[in-house]
Amino acid sequence: MPYLLGFLASAAAVAALAAQAFRLLRRAHRLEERLAERNSKLHAFAVELIRAEEDQRSRIARELHDGLGQMMTAVTIELKVLHDAAPPTLQPRVDDVGALAAQVMTEMRRISQELRPAILDEMGLGEAVRGLVARLQRHGALDVALAIEGSLERLPADSTIACYRLVQEALNNIMRHSGAKKAAVRLLRSADHLEVQITDDGKGFDYDPAAKLDGHFGLLGLEERIRAIGGRFEFGRNQPTGTRLTAQFPL
Repeated sequence: MPYLLGFLASAAAVAALAAQAFRLLRRAHRLEERLAERNSKLHAFAVELIRAEEDQRSRIARELHDGLGQMMTAVTIELKVLHDAAPPTLQPRVDDVGALAAQVMTEMRRISQELRPAILDEMGLGEAVRGLVARLQRHGALDVALAIEGSLERLPADSTIACYRLVQEALNNIMRHSGAKKAAVRLLRSADHLEVQITDDGKGFDYDPAAKLDGHFGLLGLEERIRAIGGRFEFGRNQPTGTRLTAQFPL
């Protein structure tokens, strides 16, 4: 009898432990479900923030182009009329103001292009990247080789703007920080993703997102943006010198 009682007590203890373990597993499962739901909501919120930012950029770019741009055009026309009506002694000063107005228009166009290039909406990603590279080539500070493989038509809007921003930020970083003479940009479209590779022959640097290195906050923000839309981002050393950046955007 004592053995039987001991056995029953042990069995009851085992059953109690099993019930407790089961309750803990159920609780852990519920916590995992809540965490997955919260992560899903955070992901959706991040995507919406990105879209809101791009909408704001587009609105400001349109205001610069359509609003201030038209006003500056009117100012330029009025200055020409004033130049013709002014006495010869004042015409050089009117010309100086006209030159300043032209500089303002040029800077305004540059800011508008940085905010949201109109060509991106009108002609697509390929032409927008070609225009970006062409502007850099005109400065003469960096020789950029561009290769586009596959069609870049009918791409998702989130992937299109994220890809353009990545190329824009990477080339700006190369020009400002790397001391590179040459860079290469390759866009390759496959069945399910768009891959972007950017390399340079500069001095390179160690990119650590956790460290938030000074001067590279732009890359950190872009990495977060790319991952928010389900893409991949990798940064490493190029061989024999420079850096290599690779990203994949979902289609």
